[in-house]
Amino acid sequence: MAHSRLGIRPYAPEDLDVARFTISKSIMEPLAEANKRSYFHPFTVAVWVVLSYAFVDFMDWWPSSQSFGGLLSMLAPLPAFAAMAFPILFYFDWVNRPYFERGVEKAMAAPDLVNIEKTYGKPPSSFDLLEYEGRVIGLLAIDAAPRPDQPGRAYVRHYYIADPYRESGVQNDLLTHAIPRLFASPDITSVEAPYSMLHPHVKKAYLQQGFKIASSRKNGHYITWEVGTALLTKEKWEQLQQTKSRSAPATPRK
Repeated sequence: MAHSRLGIRPYAPEDLDVARFTISKSIMEPLAEANKRSYFHPFTVAVWVVLSYAFVDFMDWWPSSQSFGGLLSMLAPLPAFAAMAFPILFYFDWVNRPYFERGVEKAMAAPDLVNIEKTYGKPPSSFDLLEYEGRVIGLLAIDAAPRPDQPGRAYVRHYYIADPYRESGVQNDLLTHAIPRLFASPDITSVEAPYSMLHPHVKKAYLQQGFKIASSRKNGHYITWEVGTALLTKEKWEQLQQTKSRSAPATPRK
């Protein structure tokens, strides 16, 4: 991907619909991964095989050397396996979906998305959109409003990159664009960011920028996945910048 075709710009009022849609998508997208983990859970596979076996036996679809078709008769049980798979697929989507839908409802009603300009319009807070060929493919929202319980700490509220672009590592561009501006403020000493292993590229991007895992726990019941928070301090970030400066090749004199 040519980076000349990429652009990062601040949020504008006319971006409200695309911003809210992108954030909703970022919350609902892991549903597919949660469903996939549910489908391939060993217990799920065992139940599917047992139900399929029972259905084949009930319908008397076992292959027989006496039946018409020879080797083709070996395919006779396959419809039963497919038929038993569909209820299982539907069940897990039905069970998993409400968790993510509640997340969307909570995010859309949160004060920061009710009034984006008020929350993110005053530096060092920021709401950046990543565009590729004029189309929004990602965003990063950092809330740096003062909090009595955590003075000097900013919070990543929303961070998303569309799936086709993650392999390029372009998600790092948003962080490298926003973090220097954030830490340029004397009032900010650290930034905290949530992550979920249903979106593993997010945790990877944080670690590549120098974040350290501050807390983690298992989420879910039938299937579980790691969720937690990552933390980057200004001191750590400044050390990383100094290391990068020393390791950068010197520019030859003319």
